[in-house]
Amino acid sequence: HSMLKRFPKMLEWIILGGVVTAGDVVSQKLSSPSIDVLNGGVKNHNAISSWCGELGIDIFRTLGVAVTGFFYIAPLTMAWFPFLHRFMARHMSHLTEGSLAYVAMKVAIENTFLAMPVCLGFFVVPAMVEGSEQRKALPSRLSRDLMPTFYTDVAFWTLASPINYKYISVRYQPVFSCILGGVEASGLSYLTHVDGFQWPTFDTMKTIE
Repeated sequence: HSMLKRFPKMLEWIILGGVVTAGDVVSQKLSSPSIDVLNGGVKNHNAISSWCGELGIDIFRTLGVAVTGFFYIAPLTMAWFPFLHRFMARHMSHLTEGSLAYVAMKVAIENTFLAMPVCLGFFVVPAMVEGSEQRKALPSRLSRDLMPTFYTDVAFWTLASPINYKYISVRYQPVFSCILGGVEASGLSYLTHVDGFQWPTFDTMKTIE
């Protein structure tokens, strides 16, 4: 509690980045029980990498997501919620704070201006960190997966954000949002890293039917 009072922003930053990183570890554990070949199919004999591989964790991927969490997602969300609160107070003062219209407007603004930068961050930043092969594959992956990932993100936060905007104070909204988004971070990390994943299409859905 004393740390929260003395270093509130630093503690918030650690929590936000840590939740994003933990989300990636969870997604790896769910998608693959073990990893014997790391970093694009090249066996890595480094002791730490080997130990992480035995645990089913790709240390290079986790490093990329950690950088995304601590140096992109955390600063972005820490700035976003106070900004949105000030924007609503200045330009939407006719809406009663906490009302259905107020919350709906906040969710709409968030989906319009925040969702795409977050999705882009989960693709671009890890690719810059993880190596040349990931950077080369980035354009094709963005072309194929960015918009479906964006739609998934919007659907998730359209349901989740009203809780944050209705019941949580502005000071704690970034932390609550990131804790709530730990599940989504796992999903985004999985969808932006998994090889061979195919989004459902109208034709495949017809085949299933």
